[in-house]
Amino acid sequence: MSDKSVVSRAKLHILDRWFRYVTVPSYLAKIRPSDVVIDCGANVGKFAELFAARGAMVYAFEPHPIAFSALHRRIGGLENVRCINKAVSDRAGRMKLYLRPNDNSIAATESSSLMAEKINVSTSHFVEVDVVRLVDFIREVGRIRFLKMDIEGAEYDVLPDMLNANAHREVDYIVVETHERSPDLLPSHVALVERIRKERVENIDLNWH
Repeated sequence: MSDKSVVSRAKLHILDRWFRYVTVPSYLAKIRPSDVVIDCGANVGKFAELFAARGAMVYAFEPHPIAFSALHRRIGGLENVRCINKAVSDRAGRMKLYLRPNDNSIAATESSSLMAEKINVSTSHFVEVDVVRLVDFIREVGRIRFLKMDIEGAEYDVLPDMLNANAHREVDYIVVETHERSPDLLPSHVALVERIRKERVENIDLNWH
């Protein structure tokens, strides 16, 4: 292993520990009983379970059928959780959820995406899923304390739609895992970062992972 690879892995390890032991606890501390939390891309519920433990009302969106079954088994019985077997986007309807090629494991569900441009999914391996426009859902629910978004590239559709509709102003804290590692999504990422900077949006954190 090269020195460069060792340094790169060390940096990733440090970033991961910082996220786990500093970033996540600091955001969890902001969530209070009776707050509303939306978890987009809840997968099997690792974070949604933590949000629920804070006493918040949690809406957990997960479109992948296998992951949703695990999510529902994990936290679906909690009174303050609503598990929703749908994806979120900038429009409602039915869409293709592209899956990791030749891999139907539970771990592979984390890669599933509405975005055909994402590098680790196959355009020939997909399921059709129900989709809601997140802006419309936010308007129905009302004030949101915390919004977590890990939607495998679809953030580049959802966040501009939220900004256009001023729906981001209805949320105190928005954390997003971004997917600019996919070359075809990089221009959208650059445009989003520039727009957030230009419009001085202060409640969107693109460093969740």
